[in-house]
Amino acid sequence: MGVASNLKTDCACPACGHEDVYFIQYKFGGCWEDVYSLGDKISWERGIPHGDPGHALVRVNGISVVPRKCSSCGIEDIIFDIWIRNDVIEKAVITTWGKNLDYSHEFEIIEQSDNS
Repeated sequence: MGVASNLKTDCACPACGHEDVYFIQYKFGGCWEDVYSLGDKISWERGIPHGDPGHALVRVNGISVVPRKCSSCGIEDIIFDIWIRNDVIEKAVITTWGKNLDYSHEFEIIEQSDNS
């Protein structure tokens, strides 16, 4: 998988509703195994760059890595859309889940900045 960044956030399991703290791995920004929270500005100063800085809005795919399974019902591989606005992590939304999903680290520029 290589070097990535991680978002640490509280989240309810999509299958059973159990609340837990998840680490969501994604590749956008300067990736160097940094751990961010919602509202943090991502770094472009170090690590392996994925994408370009300064976009108004970007959607980034992420996958739960800790825990990989819900501690209550056991579902695996929760996939998220992480929304980054002007290089600040705005929110993470569950998109799907299930064992052995075909997953790739991708991002989509939704809105360019006025400077792009």
